Amino acid sequence: MAETVCGNCDKMLDTEDFDVEPCQDCGKWHFCEKCAEDLKKYPPHLILCQSCEIDYEDAMTEYDDDF
Repeated sequence: MAETVCGNCDKMLDTEDFDVEPCQDCGKWHFCEKCAEDLKKYPPHLILCQSCEIDYEDAMTEYDDDF
């Protein structure tokens, strides 16, 4: 049984449970079902861990600067 902590609310999770979701970029972080649902409420519906979210924002900023 693999355990980790929700990247959003710090709740302990069993990563073998069907109610957790991985980071869509690196696949290493998991979010509890409630936090995943909250993150999916607003576009672009990306579920990213904090590190990948920073990388994504940096990439989008560079993309915006190019145009």
